Amino acid sequence: MKTSTGYASCGATFPDLELMRKHSPARVQVKAAGGIRDLDTLLKVRAIGVSRVGATRTEAILEDCRKRLGLEPIAQQGR
Repeated sequence: MKTSTGYASCGATFPDLELMRKHSPARVQVKAAGGIRDLDTLLKVRAIGVSRVGATRTEAILEDCRKRLGLEPIAQQGR
């Protein structure tokens, strides 16, 4: 189940995601599209039970995650 195409003016909202998760069977995956622009927001929607995310800032989110884990940036690997 997906919140929107990601092109709406507001994207996924926490109340919408909570409602979707609450009223859908556990086997149904919930996707948050739009509004997921940083790691903190991604972690919050995962805590709600969202299993899929559509994000245009995936690279920045992954780099922030690597930084928090003490890993080198992907761009510098293998150099």
